Amino acid sequence: MTCRCTTPCSCNPAQIEPGCVPGGPSPTAPVAFANTQPLSSLACSILGGLQPIVDSARRITHEIGARPYRVRLVWQEQSSITAKWSEAHSLELVPVRLEAGRENLEDLAAGGVPTGSITLREISPIQVDELTLRGYLQGQPWGADEPTREFFFEVQQLPRCAGDPTPERYRYVLMGVPELRTDAFDWQVRLIAQFGRRSQDGQDTTVPGELYPTGDAVLVP
Repeated sequence: MTCRCTTPCSCNPAQIEPGCVPGGPSPTAPVAFANTQPLSSLACSILGGLQPIVDSARRITHEIGARPYRVRLVWQEQSSITAKWSEAHSLELVPVRLEAGRENLEDLAAGGVPTGSITLREISPIQVDELTLRGYLQGQPWGADEPTREFFFEVQQLPRCAGDPTPERYRYVLMGVPELRTDAFDWQVRLIAQFGRRSQDGQDTTVPGELYPTGDAVLVP
């Protein structure tokens, strides 16, 4: 049976065969199967292909000096002989964007220290995964139930000009779970100031267990 109609309402529904369209017959359209590919796979295949391009564009801001700071992940351990702390491994995040509290990194009055929380954005999912941002080293937990190992984020302003004093290094730790934002092509993490400051060469100069003189700092045993 053939249906010829100028509008969908001019045909008797009982006479319409599959594939019939207003104005005449047409081949029956193939069945459209639902996309059963996991959303995570779609994000990896489509957005993942764009991530290197986004990262390259974001690195330009670092190269021209528009991001005057360094952000590193630091894994360190304490010597059983000298009791001094030394870096076992470190990783500088590039690209990275520091927001919401950058002013807290500046020196306050004499003897003052930075306070509060900061947010890191534009961390590349290619460079690091969630476990690394949580302090795992090569997929293994670091410092779990081991007081001689610790992990933290180090933030340091860069000298504005050659000959300027080397800015101090500050310690931060995670405040919450890292958030993967596929629509923004990045990881987002919130950090809170940890105890003490580090020397210019990266050596910890504080006494373990000592707090920042603020109420929102983190106690380290």
